[in-house]
Amino acid sequence: MSWVELVSCDGHRLDAFVSGDLTNCQASIVIVQEIFGVNQHIQKVCEEYSAKGYFCIAPAIFDRLEKKVDLNYDKEGADKGKDLKSRIPLIGALRDISAACSFASKKEKVGILGFCYGGSLSWVSAASMGRILEWNPIQAAVGYYGSQIFEHNKRIFGANVGKEEDKKTDKEEKEEEAAEKNLQCPVMLHFGGKDPTTPQKEIDLLKKKHSKEEMEIHVYPNAGHGFNCDMRDNFDQESAALAKDRTLEFLSKHLAE
Repeated sequence: MSWVELVSCDGHRLDAFVSGDLTNCQASIVIVQEIFGVNQHIQKVCEEYSAKGYFCIAPAIFDRLEKKVDLNYDKEGADKGKDLKSRIPLIGALRDISAACSFASKKEKVGILGFCYGGSLSWVSAASMGRILEWNPIQAAVGYYGSQIFEHNKRIFGANVGKEEDKKTDKEEKEEEAAEKNLQCPVMLHFGGKDPTTPQKEIDLLKKKHSKEEMEIHVYPNAGHGFNCDMRDNFDQESAALAKDRTLEFLSKHLAE
């Protein structure tokens, strides 16, 4: 485990935490940070997945504004993280993820796994990186409790997602059916049933828009936001363990040699 420097396609230089052996791994995973930066938790996630045979790389997306961001799980840390996130352009974040993919794609098979802010970015990468950057090596995407996924879904796949009162013509229905197939790789999402930032209503609309074949969604009834992180008050060990088992099975299926 160490740090490397990446260069995005716009010339921006950023750091990335890496773990595992790129020359001797079953595949690579880009781990995308929460609003708290590439902190101890994200580094631990990298190490855990490297122990399962993956090379992991976590780009420091906040480097576009401030180097070495490592925030605590408290109000001060959350407030600063939200401020930094609000000032990072989506295109900049995607470029930095793409730079990490480029580094990791030396192994050819690349997946992406993100949490919170990173969960939303993982979904956007799966949905539109290829359209925006004209290059997308990601072959499987996993997102945990990404609260911005719902708005991104409406923006990318249509504002009328789930509005049953809107009557659609046959042409519109065919266009929507075609759009629904445009996720660029298989996706798995994990949400906490007690997470106020990811309402069940929005999850249900997401399910209606995308087939089970292209997007697998799991909701953990007893879990809140951040349930995977053992440094948070909302950590739920049972839900975290089940979600990790499902994630490992999903990644193995889609990133297998």
